[in-house]
Amino acid sequence: FRSTRNQAVGKSVREVFPQIEEYWIDAYGKVALTGVPARFDNYLEALDKHFEVVAFSPKRGQFAAIFSDITERKHGEERLRLQSTALQAAANGIAITDRSGVILWVNPAFTKLTGYSAAEVIGQNPRILKSGKHNEGFYRELWQTVTSGQVWRGDMVNRRKDGSLYNEEMTVTPVRDEQGEVAHFIAIKQDITHRKETERSLRESEETFRSLSASSPLGIYLTDTQGRCTYVNPRCREIFGFSLMESMDFGWADFIHPDDRAAMLQAWADYVKSGKGEYSYELRA
Repeated sequence: FRSTRNQAVGKSVREVFPQIEEYWIDAYGKVALTGVPARFDNYLEALDKHFEVVAFSPKRGQFAAIFSDITERKHGEERLRLQSTALQAAANGIAITDRSGVILWVNPAFTKLTGYSAAEVIGQNPRILKSGKHNEGFYRELWQTVTSGQVWRGDMVNRRKDGSLYNEEMTVTPVRDEQGEVAHFIAIKQDITHRKETERSLRESEETFRSLSASSPLGIYLTDTQGRCTYVNPRCREIFGFSLMESMDFGWADFIHPDDRAAMLQAWADYVKSGKGEYSYELRA
């Protein structure tokens, strides 16, 4: 405390600790008067340190205090509080299990995702979410991966408490103890049901389009915004006599009449730049 024993002996607490607050003086005085010991934490701003103080009275009218520096412990507790707050507020569902897979903790997002409260799943195994859509080999591979200390990432279908199915993207990370042994697992879950439904709709739309265009009497080809052809229907091949591979990287422009080619490519560039919904252009092949 920056004061040696000889410098402190015979001085008041206020003289030794000029920065001490009045209520701590009162606390020490109460110990001296009543003889009842006290334990409390004290933060000294001047030193920027936290202390645990044990005060007792060796004889009536006196007190003694033992100071233990707990600054690192306080900082550690603050870090834990911040981490806990972050986990609680996370948008993704999080579950922590022990080495055998027993659930120890879940966050509110887990409850929102699965319908199970923390009280209902703590002590349970994540298998309560099984949907029956995956075979045992799927779960065996997952378990073998994480118990070997590796991170597992993948998609799966799970079942909520109300029986409804949902798609989730999950990452399971092993956590090792001080001896280097896997002691816990942290699973982070994201609901991707909407994304899967969108992907399914897009596939169905594409399949419908390809089915219709395959029998269309009109020549149809698709390109990306750079003009690279991504699809050519059979009728288009018949008209121009070229394959999909031959039409890549503006290859289709070679089948336009030389006198129309520059104007066609300029019209295409203007169309892409303008972002208009459609355009029409007549040309010779």
